[in-house]
Order: sequence, then structure tokens, then C-alpha cells
Amino acid sequence: MNLERTTNLPATRVFTLTSLHQQTDEDIRMNTQTQHLVIGSTGKTGTRVLKGLKALGFAPKGASRNGDVTFDWDDQTTWATALNSIDAVYLTYYPDLAVPKAPEDISKFCALANIKGVKHITVLSGRAEPAAQICENINSVRSAGPS
Repeated sequence: MNLERTTNLPATRVFTLTSLHQQTDEDIRMNTQTQHLVIGSTGKTGTRVLKGLKALGFAPKGASRNGDVTFDWDDQTTWATALNSIDAVYLTYYPDLAVPKAPEDISKFCALANIKGVKHITVLSGRAEPAAQICENINSVRSAGPS
């Protein structure tokens, strides 16, 4: 997987993890059937991402402590269920990537996502925040999903 900078919002950086393999016609057809998981779907950016995916004709799953799919960073037992049949993840970390346990949680989550077959992860992070940069550079984040 490659980590690519996909946008430069005023206060954030969004990085996208994509597979290194060359897209085939089958891959392009499959893109219209991609199952997305939006972590933090009731938050500021998650709500927008969920709405945008729906507008594009996808049927994303919203994940949060109170979302369509239960997901809680403090309860790792919710992670595997949330990742069932998921191809792509929009990942926000609560409360913030700057908290000391964020790198460990992100690493564990991405390792699980890899096992579950997730092909694409987009990580929301703060601009030029040293703690966020640590999470962006976690090796397992960069290699999540099959290549």
C-alpha cells in the first residue's frame, strides 16, 4: 500500500493508503461495489464523508460509538465486527492522534484491517502535528491491505 496525500484542508491533512498493484478492468468494475466504513461518522468530517459517498451512489457504513455500526477506539472487541466485508476505511481517531496511545491503536487497527482484507484506508490527521506524523508513518498503516 502507498500513502498518498490527497487533499490539503485548512487545518488537516488527509492521507490515503492505496494498493500498489495496477488496476485491471475488474478492479474498476469492483470500485462501484466497494464497501466503505466511515469511522467517526457522527463527527464533523465523518458526517461529510458519509454524505459524499452516498451522493456518489455508494452505501457506506457509518461507525461510531452511536452509529449504524458500533465502533469504539477504547473497545477493541468492536473493531473486527466493524471491519466485516469492508474494502475501504475513512479513519478518524478519537479524541485526537496526539494522545499517547494513538500510535499503538492505529497500528493494531491497521494490522486487523489487513487481516480482514481492507484494501484502502484514508487517515485524517492534523497539519504538522508531530504526534499525528507519528501515526501517519506507522509501518503497518502504510502497508495495510493486500498489495
